[in-house]
Amino acid sequence: MMFAAGQKVARLQDLLEGKGKLVCVDGEEIALFKIEGKIFAVGNVCPHQHFSKLHEGILNGKTLTCPMHGWSYDVESGKAVNADGRLKTFVVDIRGEDVFLLSEWTPLENNGNVDAKNKSESV
Repeated sequence: MMFAAGQKVARLQDLLEGKGKLVCVDGEEIALFKIEGKIFAVGNVCPHQHFSKLHEGILNGKTLTCPMHGWSYDVESGKAVNADGRLKTFVVDIRGEDVFLLSEWTPLENNGNVDAKNKSESV
């Protein structure tokens, strides 16, 4: 999924450290998280049982645990930490006080370089 010139999804002031925020882009639910000043975006649907409440999940560092069945994922890479599976992840860009999504990101891009995914600086 590509967003032409970026899709504004939130303002930085709307994101609380360690808490999720649900946004919808082109009919797809996306969970935003502010962790240690960086913004991460993942698909809101848990691949385990297709439960759409990851924005209400519990964060422990960069590990997000689904509130329904306890499956956990790394919000940076999208990889499940306690099972097989992966969340959709999205490239985030910060422009002034606004948060933009640029595209869906996969670990096969950038030779698996996770750091290339998040263009946001600590805020």
